[in-house]
Amino acid sequence: MTPPRSPPKLIAVRRPSDSTGVTLLGLALLSQLTLAGCGGSNICLGCDPDATPTPNPANSVTVDGDFFTVIPDTLLNELVVLACSNRPVETAPLDCGGRSAQPDGDGEFSIAKVTEGALEIFVYRHMDTDQIAELEDPTNQLGDIRSGETAEIQSITANFNTGIATALHIDVGTTPTPTPAPSATPED
Repeated sequence: MTPPRSPPKLIAVRRPSDSTGVTLLGLALLSQLTLAGCGGSNICLGCDPDATPTPNPANSVTVDGDFFTVIPDTLLNELVVLACSNRPVETAPLDCGGRSAQPDGDGEFSIAKVTEGALEIFVYRHMDTDQIAELEDPTNQLGDIRSGETAEIQSITANFNTGIATALHIDVGTTPTPTPAPSATPED
């Protein structure tokens, strides 16, 4: 006679619920967004972690400025400032491959990592690229800007009726590089 068989043992297998999958997906997206926002333009892989990042690398130019007025009236944050370097005459300004920035609500802007050389500055409405104004540079301050320099263009008046922008002041100078503060040593 054979011994009676014991009933088979049931093993409970729990399937992850839909909320577990959503939670895992949410955590994965959150980690990606956190890493994407890390470092910004000052990230420097392989650099001295104790050094202060340099906002303008020595191999590029920065263009900073602000607006006084725009004709006809336009919200300042609807403008785009375009910096073209060494643009061939036959190349349209919007095809120059330059760098651009939108002014904030106060009309201030900053364009980093601009290629050195002969700079031309253009202003246009981001919703209407047919209206464009070229910054006049009567003293040729922007004619030969070098790496590590900053062009300061103050109180710009952009006139889309004439296609001309003027500035009260244009100045080119060396971009200041922040000096790392000495680290404090703890007292013994």
